Amino acid sequence: MLNKIMNIADSTLVNLVSKLGTSRDKASHDQFAWHVPKSVFELDNLYESNGTASKIIDKPVQDMFRQGYYFEGIAGEDLQKLDDEIDRLSIDVHLNRAMRLSRLHGKSYILLAADSDMPLITPLGDNDTLSYITTLSVSQLAAGSEMRPASEANGYYDKPVYYRLQKSMGGTAGSIVHHSRIIEVVWGDGKSVMEKIHDELLRFASVNANAASLVHEAKIDIIKTPDLANQIQNNTDSILKRFALVGMLKGNNGTVLLDKDEDYQSKTYNFSGLPDLMQEFSVQLASVADIPYTVLFGRSPAGMNATGEHDLKNYYDVVGSYQRDYERPVLRRLINIISNYLLPKGVNPKLVFSPLWQVDEKTLSEIEKNNAERDERYLNLGIVTEAQTAKQLVEQGTYTVIDDDHIKLLDGLNMELDDAEPTDTTNTAAE
Repeated sequence: MLNKIMNIADSTLVNLVSKLGTSRDKASHDQFAWHVPKSVFELDNLYESNGTASKIIDKPVQDMFRQGYYFEGIAGEDLQKLDDEIDRLSIDVHLNRAMRLSRLHGKSYILLAADSDMPLITPLGDNDTLSYITTLSVSQLAAGSEMRPASEANGYYDKPVYYRLQKSMGGTAGSIVHHSRIIEVVWGDGKSVMEKIHDELLRFASVNANAASLVHEAKIDIIKTPDLANQIQNNTDSILKRFALVGMLKGNNGTVLLDKDEDYQSKTYNFSGLPDLMQEFSVQLASVADIPYTVLFGRSPAGMNATGEHDLKNYYDVVGSYQRDYERPVLRRLINIISNYLLPKGVNPKLVFSPLWQVDEKTLSEIEKNNAERDERYLNLGIVTEAQTAKQLVEQGTYTVIDDDHIKLLDGLNMELDDAEPTDTTNTAAE
């Protein structure tokens, strides 16, 4: 008997009486179908035609850039030059699009062009000034077959030496691009986010489409006519015209004109339970997409005293991990390239992302008060100077009216106080 059970199933609850776990059990035939990867065309079509799919792609990226970022270790004219260069190259715009394409296709590229006018096949020089950058999709750029040697691998074993622009790039199609001019933006394991949620999205869309179709069947008029079959057979056109006229009269006057032997009824569809079913499918989709229901569908949380604050904080933690894993490495490389030709040697800006979760005004005022008391205490103890405190306030964005001249003035006053000799106030004894 034990051998018979072992042959039926492995690590499965089996009941030979109820046929649970045996071949007679319908659930035993359930299995996951072989996954067929979606083409770039299918993914693009899904993104363009389905609003929920496009929001699943776009919303986390929008929140990644929502509060922006700032730099530490740099101020004054150097900071202004860096900000102006970021604006000139539209880095945030291109990086935003690259992140969205990488979520949609699994990968995207950023092309770096220098103003040296050297061919794209040549390596990008360490001090080359960027002329422009642009975002490319996987249909616009293809990786070559030659892989980089270990000395240029930079932690990767499967990165190509050269890339090739595709036909969709117009006149530049077929151009060979050196890998130093390409920044790869790879999301997750290099597969589209849509691949994992496609089935849930399809079920969600199907439920909504069928629910919308039922609206047309919400009210049906029924007219019983004697000997209708023979009338249709003998004079179909007259019958169709007659009942079309009946429907028109009913629509205009709210009345139905019938023969005395005819009967009129109206049936209404009952939609009870359908809203709950639709919401359940939307909750499942939000869960698979890793986006809170309140964020994805813009609905307030249900239940007593429900604010959705916990879900929102968890969501921002996820978005923060996206910033760390995907946005920071790409942005850091771009800033390093810009710093090489724009900033003095030794100036290394530190990239800091602004918090995604914003506190309310009352909490913010308490934080500001505590920081002010801390700065005053450290200032009185001589741990920091007025100039250092003012510089920190500028970097934190507390004040924008403090400029470099003001900080230098504070620093100069502090040095004068340090150099001044202490005044002897002791009374000397009278001779």
